Order: sequence, then structure tokens, then C-alpha cells
Amino acid sequence: MIVQPTAPSPAPAVTSVVKILGLLLEESPRWLNASEIARRCDLSKASTHRFLLALLAGHFVMRNPEDLTYTLGSALIALGAASAGEGPVLQLVRNALSELAHETGMNAEAFQVMPDAQVICIATCAGPGPVAINRSVGSRLPHFPLVNLLQIAWSSKAGSQGNGGRVPEEFTPELEEDIRWVRSHGYTWAISAGDNASANLDQIKGWLKEAGSLGIGRSSEQGREAQLDEILRFTEARKTTTATRVYQVPTLGIAAPIFDINGETQLQLCVISLLAQVQPNGLPHIGEIVKKKADKLTEVLGGRMPRAL
Repeated sequence: MIVQPTAPSPAPAVTSVVKILGLLLEESPRWLNASEIARRCDLSKASTHRFLLALLAGHFVMRNPEDLTYTLGSALIALGAASAGEGPVLQLVRNALSELAHETGMNAEAFQVMPDAQVICIATCAGPGPVAINRSVGSRLPHFPLVNLLQIAWSSKAGSQGNGGRVPEEFTPELEEDIRWVRSHGYTWAISAGDNASANLDQIKGWLKEAGSLGIGRSSEQGREAQLDEILRFTEARKTTTATRVYQVPTLGIAAPIFDINGETQLQLCVISLLAQVQPNGLPHIGEIVKKKADKLTEVLGGRMPRAL
């Protein structure tokens, strides 16, 4: 008698992980706590916690530190892009980044806006300059006013309660000034102080003062001091994010939004360089280049500009 070999059964742990990811995909963008995940996947709470910790370590899930709920993570963006052959949308974004890098001489990046207000890198393109600032696809930046100003400025829910954490509950006069500036110009810019922040303060202060005198940054000394404090806090916060390199010297990023069909920020195009490579009087020209590229992608992808707020 010939005995046919039986197909090996999948490992229980692998099956359980697939169930968890399938559930989070089904419920996305809703965040689930571990107890609900365990119940719906028919797993023990102890096993669920072990699987979630493993997925968290690989950035396949994200955890909200406030209520310990979970959703799909940044690593799946790179996997999704690979499985889709990079797809038409990502290819359009990559083409735009290549053009931005060539036209500005800066490194170009694209970010996806996630339901929890974090932004995740989905594509990069190195500029032709001598300094390359590399960020891994799938790396993320924390929810922070310097990062999320585009979402904050254009959100129809700005200043309202119950907005999913996208907009700060308390608006400072300085933040309101920044929002007016973004709405007027259509792009934003932000500085990261670098690892050796204390040694870079004088350079950043000088840059901010010159930018303020040109009407690019905050005009008052008090506003600039508040901005410097935000820069320092952001620099510390980003050290804890996924695969995000913080340089010794200050860097400057200039970003513009790509809007979806509802007029909400869906993607961001960004160029980044060392702060010393961009003088304040040169920033508006670069900002316009980034904005035009983002506006064109909004049109091509069927999005719409938000109504004036």
C-alpha cells in the first residue's frame, strides 16, 4: 500500500498571528484593545499579548500608549507596496520625488498620513548634493505640531473636540499664527535641532530671527523662543521613532500636502537638507516648487483643495 504524505499543518503561532493581522485589517482604522483581539481571534490573553509584542517589535502593529489599543503598523506599508508592484499611486509619487530632488538639489520624501495622526515614510529619493539624508521606507514621525501642521491647518475639524487627536485641544497664539501662514502659502517648514542640540542653538536662533524679519517665520522674539522650544522637544521625540536618524547638525524640511477627495491631507511631499544649505530668503522659492508638485498630484489623483476656512 502506498501511503500519500500528508501536507504539513501550519504552525499554531503563525495561524494566530495571521488571525490578528486579518482582524486589524478588517477593523482598520479602528483601534482594538488586547482583550477584544483575544476574544475575536479565540486566543488566550497571555498568548495575544505575546503575539502583539512580537508584531510591535517588527512594527507590524502600532500601540496607542494612552489606552493600549492596537492597529496595523508601518512595516506593512513597505510590504503592501512590494506586493502591489509599487502600484500606480506610489509610482506617481516616486516620479514627483525624483523631479523634486533634481529641481531643488535636496533629498525628497513622501509621507502617508495615518489614522492616529502619525506620518509614515512611503518613498524617498536622494538629492544630487554631497550630503544624503536617508530615511527608511516605513519609518514614522510622532504626532507633533511641527510634523502635523499641514493636517492641523487644513483640517475641517481644527479647534474642535473629538477630532481623533489630529488637532491640539489648546491653540496658542503662535500656533494660530503658523496656521494662518500655512493656509496663505500652502506649504510648511520645520527644523530639527540635531543630536548635538545645545551646540546648534545659536545657528537655529539666527536662522529663525532672519526668517521672522522676512515674514517667513514668527515675527516676535517670544514666538521664536516658543518655536525653539518646540524644535528641541520634537528633536527628542523623534529619537524614539522607527528608523529615524537624527543628525548632529540641524536639518530643515519643507512640506506640502496632497489632498484626498474630501479635501483632507492624505499624503505629504517633503524636501529636506542641512539647515546651513538653505538661507531663509531662498525658502519661498523651494516651498513653491514643492507646493506645485503636490497640487499636481492632488489633481491627478482626483483629490480636491479644501475650502477656505
